[in-house]
Amino acid sequence: MFQIDKERLGGFVAACRREKGLTQKQLAQQLYVSDKAVSKWERALSLPDISLLQPLAQALGVSVTELLEGRRLPQDQELGLEQAEELVGKALSFSQPKGERAWRQSRRRNLLWAGVFLSSCLETLGLLLWGPGGFPAWSGLWTYQCMSLGFGCYFWLAIRLRLPDYYDENQISAYYDGPFRLNLSWAALNNGNWPRVIRAGRLWSAASALCVPLVYALGLWLAPDFWFLWGSLILLLPWIISFFAPLYRAAKRREEAE
Repeated sequence: MFQIDKERLGGFVAACRREKGLTQKQLAQQLYVSDKAVSKWERALSLPDISLLQPLAQALGVSVTELLEGRRLPQDQELGLEQAEELVGKALSFSQPKGERAWRQSRRRNLLWAGVFLSSCLETLGLLLWGPGGFPAWSGLWTYQCMSLGFGCYFWLAIRLRLPDYYDENQISAYYDGPFRLNLSWAALNNGNWPRVIRAGRLWSAASALCVPLVYALGLWLAPDFWFLWGSLILLLPWIISFFAPLYRAAKRREEAE
């Protein structure tokens, strides 16, 4: 079994941090963790999550290999097979089971989103066929719908249903999953409020995908000349607020309950 030398890794992190002129708090801010977490790493009380290895190495100006080894390596040094296998084993020792993707949880929910997706596409197509040609706000409609459906596909199908354990141990407001980025400032994400955040994201994406075409149709009917030019801009701020407000509220509810 491969073992991580916590004391050597912690000392290496502390030394590299000082070389970069960073405080524990500054390093923590770059990684979206608390300074207490950095302090625990450096005192060999805990190890960083596997998802933090690469950003931690980048922040310290070292390679992941050097971080796992707890020492700087010559740039021209080549790893042998045995050393490579040991490094892989060390990296795996950081890992923990990742949260299950949403599409595996409920077939009924997947079908519900498929219905919302199809209905939204039909609404948009109908509006494009009904509306006047050369409408300059069509690009705005397409942008809103692509964003709504894109976020919807992630919240309904691809989002992880559980956060890494270090979210429960630190005050972290940012969530990264591949290209998806979410940062709810002044609200800490954890496994207590994460299901509420997911639910809020699902409800918002479905409502946005279904309602934006209807709002455009209403604007065309009530004030076509005005909506032609300014509809997309007028809708922008309410659309952004409608996205972040329920997510932020869902994240804060757990804090209020506690």
